[in-house]
Amino acid sequence: MNQLGMQQQKTIALTLPPTWSNLTSMNIFATDKNPVIAARNLCDKHINKMIVESAQMLANAFTLERLAEDDCPRSQKGQPRTHGYPKHPCTLWSYETTDNFEWLCAHALEMGSERRYRWSDRPRHFSLNFIAWCYENIKDSMAKIGERTDFAIAISDTMNCRKIEGFDNLSSVEKYRLYYKHDKPFVKWTKRRQPVWF
Repeated sequence: MNQLGMQQQKTIALTLPPTWSNLTSMNIFATDKNPVIAARNLCDKHINKMIVESAQMLANAFTLERLAEDDCPRSQKGQPRTHGYPKHPCTLWSYETTDNFEWLCAHALEMGSERRYRWSDRPRHFSLNFIAWCYENIKDSMAKIGERTDFAIAISDTMNCRKIEGFDNLSSVEKYRLYYKHDKPFVKWTKRRQPVWF
């Protein structure tokens, strides 16, 4: 496929409405209103994965021009950061307000600390420098000044937790706790006990 065809395909993909299959391609596991506790609740697999996803979401809060400026940390390939999953509900939530943005920054940075706690021999996660930059440059983001809104829910309608009676009436935190409990069979915690709600 030539360059123009690839660009057209990319543009079409970004304008299509999200489906349940791509809603769960990234997430914010908001198992607590406190971003630090929510980070410590994450299982081992998510401690690594969600740092990257948080960075991807936060990047969408800035213009591509701002991400290309010299002070912005580059990707692992040395390129300026780009936008990914721009219409995903969690991405949109992340910069709907400044409090949402700060919550996700705090959550992701705590994931970095939690990663070092669980595996002290591992190097600092590459994405943390960018996440810290996002927090320090919130004034340049598109986030509107405001309080934290309710967390976006990105849980497929085929998940077991959705079969629980009254699921739709639960709080976002309760929904994510049930999602973890009923749909994440791989979970384990290094140097941490499983959360009391699990």
